Amino acid sequence: MKHIYSALAATMALLAVGCAQNESTLTKSGLDPQNFVSEYNGSPTALYTLTNANGMEVCITNFGGRIVSIMVPDKDGAFRDVVLGFDKVSDYFPENNASDFGAAIGRYANRIAGGSFEIDGTVYNLPKNDSENTLHGGPTGWQYQVYEVVEADASHIKILRDSPDGDNGFPGHVKAYVTYTLTDQNAIDIYYEATTDQ
Repeated sequence: MKHIYSALAATMALLAVGCAQNESTLTKSGLDPQNFVSEYNGSPTALYTLTNANGMEVCITNFGGRIVSIMVPDKDGAFRDVVLGFDKVSDYFPENNASDFGAAIGRYANRIAGGSFEIDGTVYNLPKNDSENTLHGGPTGWQYQVYEVVEADASHIKILRDSPDGDNGFPGHVKAYVTYTLTDQNAIDIYYEATTDQ
């Protein structure tokens, strides 16, 4: 019986250690990075955490290039999450929630009236996803795509969206990069760059 109690105590100790380890892997905002490890249309998703010398934290997922949480000190020095977001990546998938929360929008931000536009005499008709308009790049805009992570470290992440010619009706092959950098001045610097062949 003594051996059974010893084995039970050892098992309970291991469980306690396992729980403590799981808690320590949570982000400052309470997100579990494992809830962002998934796939969408065959491309892998993950959660990336940026931190600075002041203890500020920014969590970003490469699904839609979304800022999921920002833990920033308030006037009293207490850290608060100032971003609306979900606790797992699947909640951002369009079949679950058609949300643009925190996303890097493309190819076009806001609405294109009537779902069409003209360049050099050529009219481009786009799929409509906001009544008679095209909103935020269309029904499968970049907020619903997985960005490729090009660079990532403790303070910055650079992601790529490689958009083929004709994507949601837009002309030209576009390579768009978004770089998020968390500075020691508690600023988030967001830098966009893109090239196209049309």
